[in-house]
Amino acid sequence: MKTIVDYVLHTSAGFNDKPFCDADAIALSQLSYFEMPPMVPRLDFSISPARRRRIQETALWGSSNNEQRFAERTFAAFSEDGYPHLVAPDPAPRQPLSSRQMRRQQGARKQSVPSQSFASSQLSALKLSKPQKPSEPSAMPVASPLASSRLRARLYPAYSEAVPISGLLRSDWYGPLTCDVPYVQENIDLVRAMGESPRFRSARLSNVVEPADPDEDERFAALTIDLGNGVLFVSFRGTDSTVAGWHDDYRMAFLSPVPSQTTALSYFARVLENWQGTIILGGHSKGGNLAVYCAALCPPAVQDRIIAVYSLDGPGFSDDFVHSPGYERIHGRVHKIIPEFSVIGPLLSSTVPLAIVKSSANGVMQHYTATWLFADDYRLQTTDRVSPLSQYLTTTLNTWNKRFPAQKRKLFIDSFFNAIMQAGYTDLSVAMADLRTAIPRVYAQIRKLPADERGLMAKFLLGLANTAVIRLPGLLKPEVGGSR
Repeated sequence: MKTIVDYVLHTSAGFNDKPFCDADAIALSQLSYFEMPPMVPRLDFSISPARRRRIQETALWGSSNNEQRFAERTFAAFSEDGYPHLVAPDPAPRQPLSSRQMRRQQGARKQSVPSQSFASSQLSALKLSKPQKPSEPSAMPVASPLASSRLRARLYPAYSEAVPISGLLRSDWYGPLTCDVPYVQENIDLVRAMGESPRFRSARLSNVVEPADPDEDERFAALTIDLGNGVLFVSFRGTDSTVAGWHDDYRMAFLSPVPSQTTALSYFARVLENWQGTIILGGHSKGGNLAVYCAALCPPAVQDRIIAVYSLDGPGFSDDFVHSPGYERIHGRVHKIIPEFSVIGPLLSSTVPLAIVKSSANGVMQHYTATWLFADDYRLQTTDRVSPLSQYLTTTLNTWNKRFPAQKRKLFIDSFFNAIMQAGYTDLSVAMADLRTAIPRVYAQIRKLPADERGLMAKFLLGLANTAVIRLPGLLKPEVGGSR
């Protein structure tokens, strides 16, 4: 059985010689889970609390106009061709000598910005001619390499301080890098393999954003990887084990956008301010949802620069969102991969064909890409259907979710996760590891809720149980396909 580590060790051709594929997206998406050392450049940005509050006060499913207005404001600095406006310095009369020198330096820096014709030629060389079938590995045409490292520094000055993946090869860093990642040893092996690989070792890391507060709602994290051929991979982190992180995930059942989606869109816009090439977006779990969200909400001219989007067992969206104009423009470039047993990727709605991969793990542990299997030719080992139990569970949850209006789903989910927090748990894995202790403690907090909230929670749980029982006969005669 081969894994993503075997693929990285086997593949020696660079991105200029071998097309980008699904396995590359899996490896690069995993990097966003690592706690990067301080030498990797950070991106400092924030959304004002007042602005976010105004967005989310009206952000319920069906509020597509609100989402679109937020996206338009986020990309307001971009011109019709998908690139930020270049603002010349304001002229001032009778400037002293030092100011004239500064203006000449500013003019020289302005001239160093890459021309749009260069970026356009990169895009025309990289565009996909047609979407790939889900049973086949995605293949991007090869981009022509940039002339030299000096030219690259002139074209992309904001990325001149980026750190190559090979710079992570320090044994004393492996523990901190993978401290909060399941399958620790497998991920250490992945870091070593990528740092030594001729294909990955020169790819450069920058624009790191990590959550500073463990109680922060969105738990947002991301980074960018400059592949060295005019393509930037934007990698979004999925859900970690914190209660706040899982709470943000389940808000997708009633809220759009959730906090991490608004942050992801703002992050994407900031990254593009200093990038003139083409883009691939990707992420695992919630990170896959964020990648698709950004691709669907950015302006059409920016979408033209996106050559692929990868959602690795990431949840879907509301019915309204998947039929929005922005989503329909980009969905042909979305590659969605889920394991045989998946209860996250099929949640909510998706119009994208699925590639279903085999895994070495059982049950929910198949969610982690470290368990996904590759065939002898180092392509993903796929199948044409998910497991019957996976289909049963996801259909049950989706049916239950649609039975209740968004406001009631919001009250139930917020009350449930608040009870977990008040029971003293900030990490969900700690509660799951000792359910005998956790369940009574959480139940004690639920009993403190007002009577109307307790009644609503009981109604929701009874509805979930009834839905599961109704769907149970279908488990014996499943009709499971490779797409939704």
